[in-house]
Amino acid sequence: MLAEVAYQVIEALSEKEKSRLFAMLGVRSELVNKTKTATKKKKILSDAEAVAYLLRKFKKCSYK
Repeated sequence: MLAEVAYQVIEALSEKEKSRLFAMLGVRSELVNKTKTATKKKKILSDAEAVAYLLRKFKKCSYK
């Protein structure tokens, strides 16, 4: 059997069967090794902070 044939067979397996196969082989899948990285959340501004921010921006670009 060629490696390409084995690869195609593994790709055709469901995720559950892939995890069983990797457990039988004693290896970890790249999909299993990937951990979710925390996404950086933006700070939510209060109403007062938002108004102050907008006033500063409008003062800078006010038309004369």
